Amino acid sequence: MAKHTTARKNIWVRAILAAALALTLAAPAHFTPVPAQATDLPTWEDVQNAKKNEAAAAAKAKEIEGLIAAGRRNSLV
Repeated sequence: MAKHTTARKNIWVRAILAAALALTLAAPAHFTPVPAQATDLPTWEDVQNAKKNEAAAAAKAKEIEGLIAAGRRNSLV
């Protein structure tokens, strides 16, 4: 009877080892990390154009402020 019990234990041990091996081999495919995605950073040209736009907007704002100030002065005369 001891031989029969040992055979059953061997079957269970082999089954557990086979399952562990299968999980070990399948895990890398399931848990493969996603490669990093490159961020869409602006180019140097984009930065320079933005600076120009910012400077143009500031100049336009000064122009409008000057026109408003001139209009106020003219309305007082």
